[in-house]
Amino acid sequence: MAKRTTKKAEKKENEFKEFNLSEETFDYTGRVYPWEDGKNGIKRAYLSLCINESITINYCHLVKTKDNLFISFPSIKSGDDYKPVIFTGEDMYEELDKVAEEIAKLIDG
Repeated sequence: MAKRTTKKAEKKENEFKEFNLSEETFDYTGRVYPWEDGKNGIKRAYLSLCINESITINYCHLVKTKDNLFISFPSIKSGDDYKPVIFTGEDMYEELDKVAEEIAKLIDG
């Protein structure tokens, strides 16, 4: 019997990049996948983020706009809006921005 293939099966097995970063507050490890083009020139890359080898957050995105680069945590749809399921304190914003910059360097080449 012939084997079926799908688009997902045709993707390269190791198209992701792994990272290991240490910042002031936490250590971050995980995987990031290549950029995908979105609407209005926005690029997104799927991201799995592990903090201090203890908490893994899947379904994150690295988001690159014309003026900004940031990590977007998972959210759920509620009516016409999306609501975040993970919250961080404002004191983590600067550190997460640094992490986003380092991760983007991996997939920018």
